[in-house]
Amino acid sequence: MYRLSVIIPGLNEEFMQNTIDSVLESSSEETEVICILDGYWPEKGIKNHERLTVVHNEEPLGQRAATNQGVKLSDAEFIMKLDAHCKVSPGFDKELMSTCKYDWTMIPRMYTLDAFHWVCPDCKKEWDQGPLKTECDACGGKNVYRKIIWDKKERKRTDYMWINDDLRMKYFDKPGLSEYGDVKELKKRCSPKEPGCKWSKGDITDVMTCIGAGWFMHRKRYWELGGMDEDHGSWGQMAVELSFKAWLSGGRMVVNKRCWFAHLARTQKGFGFPYAHKRGAIDHARKHSRDMWLKNKWPKAIHTYDWLIKKFSPLPGWVKEQEGEWNIEPPMVHDTGKEYEKKDEEDQIIHQEKLKLYNRGITKGIVYYTDHRCEERLLWIVREQIERSCNGMPIVSVSQSPLDFGKNVVINEKPGVITMFKQIVAGLEALDTDVAFLCEHDVIYHPTHFEFTPPADNTYYYNLNCWSVNLKDGRAVYYDSQRLSQICCDRKLLLECFKKKIEQIEEHGWHRKFGFEPGQHPPPRGVDNYGFQTFRSREPNIDVKHGSNLTYFRDNLDQFRKKPKNFQTADEVPFWGKTKKRFDRLLHNIKNCKIKIEDSAFNKM
Repeated sequence: MYRLSVIIPGLNEEFMQNTIDSVLESSSEETEVICILDGYWPEKGIKNHERLTVVHNEEPLGQRAATNQGVKLSDAEFIMKLDAHCKVSPGFDKELMSTCKYDWTMIPRMYTLDAFHWVCPDCKKEWDQGPLKTECDACGGKNVYRKIIWDKKERKRTDYMWINDDLRMKYFDKPGLSEYGDVKELKKRCSPKEPGCKWSKGDITDVMTCIGAGWFMHRKRYWELGGMDEDHGSWGQMAVELSFKAWLSGGRMVVNKRCWFAHLARTQKGFGFPYAHKRGAIDHARKHSRDMWLKNKWPKAIHTYDWLIKKFSPLPGWVKEQEGEWNIEPPMVHDTGKEYEKKDEEDQIIHQEKLKLYNRGITKGIVYYTDHRCEERLLWIVREQIERSCNGMPIVSVSQSPLDFGKNVVINEKPGVITMFKQIVAGLEALDTDVAFLCEHDVIYHPTHFEFTPPADNTYYYNLNCWSVNLKDGRAVYYDSQRLSQICCDRKLLLECFKKKIEQIEEHGWHRKFGFEPGQHPPPRGVDNYGFQTFRSREPNIDVKHGSNLTYFRDNLDQFRKKPKNFQTADEVPFWGKTKKRFDRLLHNIKNCKIKIEDSAFNKM
């Protein structure tokens, strides 16, 4: 119902209500606020509002996880993350929504927030915000009180920031640059505020990084980039992660100077960070960040980190100009030159030959089809898991809008059974292998599923080892069932079958008696006389039921017209672990590769 969800996570934030009020007062009816009270409850509570959702975590998740939690609750087109001690400009939401392109991460112009002053009513002396005052420094009066200001400091504005060679955010116009040389000279060379800097002109311009306190993007884009990486830990390196993901994925990070947010800086005495950190936690975040970006390990990157450094050069500590050439410091970890590309190509050829030998000379591939009617987080996890599990098999994805997954085919038609069948046909035609696995967008596949090789080319094979899990509460159900998402067979056999199914529907219309799964019925209900057989992978797959499936979740025998074999309900799924009331955590662990998959024969190749 909303176009924008503003996510405000916080722990022990005394100005949470002020921030919420600012967003609601400055935005339109198209904008909602999702407040995450991460392990605390304000002394005065939070005021109700029709555009406000409040989530209370009994135990703190951490800033990154709380941000992800808030975005999961959103169905909006756009999301914005805002710290819980900020003010925003009137109409900020309409400005950001009307200008932010799909692959942009947009930062409003940032000011320092003048949150409050200390005032002595006796001598009328007034001080800027700072630690608690109990008496007046001038007259010794004991009636000092705090006056809320809650406005931007007009002279303290920041548009541009950069990343140093230790992967820390820095301001272009701070004296700290002096460690690299003369401040005035460096500001002249590096500051985008200088008239000669080509990327500083205009109301919406490129920016290398931000502070992580306020940023805006398309919600689907957020999950395409993987959300906030919780492996960093609770806090730290958020700005670096946001900027590297924006730029290295082929997108942009920009500052929009036509709107602003004012942020209460936590650099003064008395304003520390509310999240407690275990010893070494910040070092862990920085180490994880350096390992991720300086070693080019992020799988969604189309650029290496040195590309970004060169784009915003010259930058102190990073780049030196020697005889007209740029030398990146520290050195590149991965050689991205021709020799590396040649070696990578040779490794792929060897890998494919091993795979072909393992499959007895039979080539196998995957057709993934989707109508996008599922939360983006789950879609992304399923695709990532398929890539990790298929051991390099070719993938053809068929979607209703462009998708960066394998070889992509787009069929933009109204979602439905015949469209799904057309997607399958298009995928099978684009796939050039002997055998095809059909993979759906809401099924989590274990690598042992893809180890199966059909013994005959005239039979449809179904993996029975698949559990259904309710996304909402994690209830798990198993019963023997032949599902389309679990089929593997000769590609040409499958292609011919679905072409006939489309003809059948076009001639007679769709009826469930025709069925989705090949090999279940002879003509006229079916389209051929080929039968089916079943197999069981060593570990199960998970069919996630989320409310938009073609088949609904059934956990009671009364819901079946014919009693299924081996029906059982459980709180957990073999291998994967507990799902009831913990499925969200399981998905998080799958997403972050915390579930170790070591028993696949592929891993021994």
